[in-house]
Amino acid sequence: MFLRSGLNGLTEQNVRVSLTRNWDIHQLAVNWQCLELRAKPNAFISWFWISHWLSICDKKPLLLCAYRNEIPVAMGLFTDKIFTPFPGIKIKQLWLHKTGQPEDDQVWIEHNDFLLDDENGPSREALISFLLSQDYDEVHVGLSSEELLLSIPQHYRQEIVSTSYSLDLKNIASKKSYLDSISKSVKKQIIRSEKILEQTGHLALRQATDKDEKALFFEEMAEFHRQRWADSEYGSGFDNNKFFIFHKSLIIDDVDNSKTKLFQLIHNNRVYGYIYLLCDKNAWKFYLSAIKTDNDNRIKIGLLFHTLIIEQATHANILNYDFLAGEARYKSELSKNSTSVQSLICFYNPKPIIMLRELLRKIKRHIWSIRKKQQHA
Repeated sequence: MFLRSGLNGLTEQNVRVSLTRNWDIHQLAVNWQCLELRAKPNAFISWFWISHWLSICDKKPLLLCAYRNEIPVAMGLFTDKIFTPFPGIKIKQLWLHKTGQPEDDQVWIEHNDFLLDDENGPSREALISFLLSQDYDEVHVGLSSEELLLSIPQHYRQEIVSTSYSLDLKNIASKKSYLDSISKSVKKQIIRSEKILEQTGHLALRQATDKDEKALFFEEMAEFHRQRWADSEYGSGFDNNKFFIFHKSLIIDDVDNSKTKLFQLIHNNRVYGYIYLLCDKNAWKFYLSAIKTDNDNRIKIGLLFHTLIIEQATHANILNYDFLAGEARYKSELSKNSTSVQSLICFYNPKPIIMLRELLRKIKRHIWSIRKKQQHA
């Protein structure tokens, strides 16, 4: 199918788009990595991430590929799913680089997007319109930049909305200059924490670099994380075998340590915890931590741990330290309140049954809002 002039007011001349499950993994790897060179750096849609995601998929995804002059200029992998909200009602869904199954999607992708040729790729609007024209009722995209997605003129609903924090390192050359840039109270906590620990022993930030060390750090991080989240509503992601296999292979297969980083903070013989990062060209993305607190409430391990890694980032000429999505006080404090919004968006066809379902959703939310106000009255 060709996207021609007039599709949602766009002109996409000479662009051929296909959606197929009939693709070869070796050819996909070549095409994806070639297109990746012409796309904006994004660890979450790199072939490194995508190839590992494919290895844990139970179902072969559909490949969306747009070609200009037979050269791929846009790609994305979609899992198709039938959702039954009511008996006899079936909704055909597509999920970009996800499956729509909570257990599978706990590997947790952010900054999720089409892989686009930065200069010659078709618009996201044209690609979403194409997918909705293929007899699908819903197309789920995210977590992604709300700014990019909400400009698309389609019917949509936001299923998840989350604040995302990041730290611009362009004008920060050292730990000192970073500490001088944040609030005085947070700076004081970090300096005091480091001083107390250094007065009582040796404090060290270590990065796992070889396969055996990474495997050991990963196993210990998993156990720390399980202990921390054992009593929470959702538990630890490390209890999910797909999550465990995916991230362990991601870290260990990164032979030159350019795509992931796994840090350990140790004081004397006590391991305080681990921080796991994803990396792209000029950014380090904080994916998760597994940290034990100190009995001395003057010592703020999390704040200090991130500060020491940010210092490493400045030495490596990294331009951005991304705390990713999720509301947390420490992210706000350490990022100097630099925020954006990521959302999981469902674009949908305005069919009568879909519109009825959306109306019922609004009524339910309205009733819930009234009850919540009454409870707090």
